[in-house]
Amino acid sequence: MLHTPQLSCEENLSECMLELSRKDACYNWGDTIQGKLNLKISEGSIEITSLRILFHGYGKINCKGKKDELLQENMTYMKKFSNAISQPIVVSQQEYSIPIEETLPDQLPTSVYSPKGHIQYVIQCTLEYKTAAGTPSIVKAVRGITVIESLDLNKISKTWFEPKTEFEQRKFGWFACTGGHIRLHLTFERSAFVCGEAIPFIGKIENKSDRRIEKVSVCLMRNTRFGNDVEDDVENATVDHHLIQEDLMAMYIEEGCVNKIDKKVHIPCTAPSTPLPILFRSGQLDGNKFQLRRKSQLGRLSLTSQKSRQSISSTSNMQRILAITYAFLIKVRSNGMDVIDLSVPVVIGTVPYIDHVNSGDPSDPLDRPVINLCRQDKPIPLLDEKERSLCNKAQLQHVNKYPFFATLPTSSKQSKKLCVIAQNIKVENKIMNTIKSAVDDEKY
Repeated sequence: MLHTPQLSCEENLSECMLELSRKDACYNWGDTIQGKLNLKISEGSIEITSLRILFHGYGKINCKGKKDELLQENMTYMKKFSNAISQPIVVSQQEYSIPIEETLPDQLPTSVYSPKGHIQYVIQCTLEYKTAAGTPSIVKAVRGITVIESLDLNKISKTWFEPKTEFEQRKFGWFACTGGHIRLHLTFERSAFVCGEAIPFIGKIENKSDRRIEKVSVCLMRNTRFGNDVEDDVENATVDHHLIQEDLMAMYIEEGCVNKIDKKVHIPCTAPSTPLPILFRSGQLDGNKFQLRRKSQLGRLSLTSQKSRQSISSTSNMQRILAITYAFLIKVRSNGMDVIDLSVPVVIGTVPYIDHVNSGDPSDPLDRPVINLCRQDKPIPLLDEKERSLCNKAQLQHVNKYPFFATLPTSSKQSKKLCVIAQNIKVENKIMNTIKSAVDDEKY
């Protein structure tokens, strides 16, 4: 379906669409974007008088702050114009393509969507031409791309790869004599991983209280901080908490029962963590142990609020208006309330830890990620509805895609099944395209 107003009878340009060489439209720093602008002419010819190409990367924030003040920020990370033609050209072929190419600079933050703000990258082509009747006309073609800032798990602090053992207890009644208590013991092997991996959680939940436990769950939360000083001013930053996934560890534990927990948490496809300085620090407080934030311990510091330590420079010195962090939110619910609620900071990277790959060879296809959609993100519109376009509806909006490792030794069974399905679809599409090309050749 083409997004265009009703055309006059003299309009003979029927399609103007951007096609990229990478179907997933996902790029890293220094990558070269290659593609072409495809034109289709219904009859006659057109005279192209100008073709301007804009590569634009920017961030926007529009939300309320902690004190209900309006928080609005705009940041341009990349803006480059170019003219694809030096003089007017006449096109009479029914199908015509104009190549485009641009190399991405460094210091670009990851593309990300949030209801309160986003960072996005757009390629926009503005075509000025004359129809067969000599009428001047303008049409635009757009295409969104995803830019990913690398976060190599081999370069962050080794503290993130230490096993974490947590114990939490909630008492009820006077000195737990009347209402009893609930105890949670939980261990998981590390706090840093890539999308597609499976993280085992082992432990037990003891219900020595006079109430029933409805569920024990582990939620993967994406915490997006907004503002001009998101790396240092953590306490005053506006934060958007977004549930990425919830995994049930146990359900319906009656009074006096003890349930063992032995489950694996699958890490879905989502935006990677922002490479903030704290990820690279070699030591933490409390004997190199991470601090957890609990409702019952308001005086304790979280991992992201240790302002007393001197900040070190990040791997990137760009100005950020938003930063992404993650945490496992572990909850025990009873009588409709979360009686135990603790948060453990975690890291999601783009390059897996060397101990969790198949061979360590970068050319090994089993260690390469596939590029998947983030199901939690919504499409971002790329063009104003008032502007004329001959693109299909899918190209007028963009949903970000991120690396997903489905074939690592630590990848979950669910990830591997998704990889098999994706490979089957690719093979089927290749066969169909081959058949279609053969049929088209016979017609001509």
